[in-house]
Amino acid sequence: MNISNIKYRDLTFDFKSHPINKSPITISGNDVVKASIKNLVMMQEFDKPFHPEINSGVFNLLFEPMTQAITFLLSENIRTVINQNEPRVQLKDVIVEPFYDDGLYQITIVYTILNQTETQELGFILEVLR
Repeated sequence: MNISNIKYRDLTFDFKSHPINKSPITISGNDVVKASIKNLVMMQEFDKPFHPEINSGVFNLLFEPMTQAITFLLSENIRTVINQNEPRVQLKDVIVEPFYDDGLYQITIVYTILNQTETQELGFILEVLR
């Protein structure tokens, strides 16, 4: 089997079903990898049964005061959890931009899916919890 022909397919995280035929709705292709990366970043300790080591630690950092050190730790934790647990991607960059006045971080993850040349980008916002 040629690895470049592998097609990824998974269930949606909300487990919704099709309104007419009631079959589970699936996502495929690059969207599967994107959902997996975001899931890894948001994963807390003990979210994955029997594997508490698979977590990013991001949730705990959102309780800390917004500083350059916490911004750096967020970036490193995200980088580590993706590199250790998502073998389908080659991570290019993790950009964590703090917005101190709004109490949030803009996260941008840049990566390529293995055996693809197109660069992918995933962006989302993390809000500081106080």
